[in-house]
Amino acid sequence: GDSGEETEISVSFDAVIQQNGWGTGLGRCSVQVAFIERGLSDGMGEHPAQPWEPLAMPEGDGDCAVTLRDIEEMKEILAEQGMPEDNWNIDGRIDVGSRVLLESAEGTVELLPVRDPDGVLQHYAMSGCDEQTFPFRRAFDLVVPEGSVEIPAFRIDDALGTGPQMALTGLGSLTEIGSGTVQQSADFPIAWSFDGDVATIDMPLQHQLWVTLRNNAPDDNIQEFEAMLCLADPPDDSLPTQFSLPAADLQQLTPNPAPGSPYRIGLQLDSRTTGPELTMPWGQRIRVQSTVSIDGDGELL
Repeated sequence: GDSGEETEISVSFDAVIQQNGWGTGLGRCSVQVAFIERGLSDGMGEHPAQPWEPLAMPEGDGDCAVTLRDIEEMKEILAEQGMPEDNWNIDGRIDVGSRVLLESAEGTVELLPVRDPDGVLQHYAMSGCDEQTFPFRRAFDLVVPEGSVEIPAFRIDDALGTGPQMALTGLGSLTEIGSGTVQQSADFPIAWSFDGDVATIDMPLQHQLWVTLRNNAPDDNIQEFEAMLCLADPPDDSLPTQFSLPAADLQQLTPNPAPGSPYRIGLQLDSRTTGPELTMPWGQRIRVQSTVSIDGDGELL
């Protein structure tokens, strides 16, 4: 503002498309921008607070980390506390007018205000998000054409970027890809392709490919009692297109005692693209993240 204490503001950009059923269906699809008072959380990358420790993180490129939890302990905790609701949205309460524009050589994406049931602004979002409209592999200028009492109209060129579309090209052997079965007896190969390279986008972007395998117990409503989290990036910083889940790590997880029950695994590939640290006209930072995800379920034998 022009008088009194100035409100420090930061901006967060989150674009996510999640393809279920090994890429055959659409789960989540969203493009959001939020304007946040400095010091408050935007919720980006945060999951609901779990009553247990988060997943162990891999040490570096090409590594996996295994997390093992006790199902009975988890059931007791959930019976007492319940599980918090999932929240996939970023949160920013500062009004910058009736729209935010993302302008690129391929066209303009318009983001409109989204409000909670009480009428409180949550963020600005693209409507009608799907595989045809999601803005893959673009560099955007961020434009606030109107502004508000709290923030003036502004434009920042090459402020935001999104990663390329991804397609699954291999999952285990030819007999395994149809069933979603993962065998513990050997390394489990996964392969994928990208529609274009992150390096061809006209702005500095960083890329990581994460592979997560979760072991769930659906009958007990228990998710992620065991998990493997792998950073699939090769050491030479090239764009990864294949990875093998190590048999030594797979063998730490609990397999189904017989095909069909009681456990179900979920396998997820996340192609994450993050942007450079940028400052806005008033000196605060922009957080940029886009994720293209493919997942499916099966069983560990």
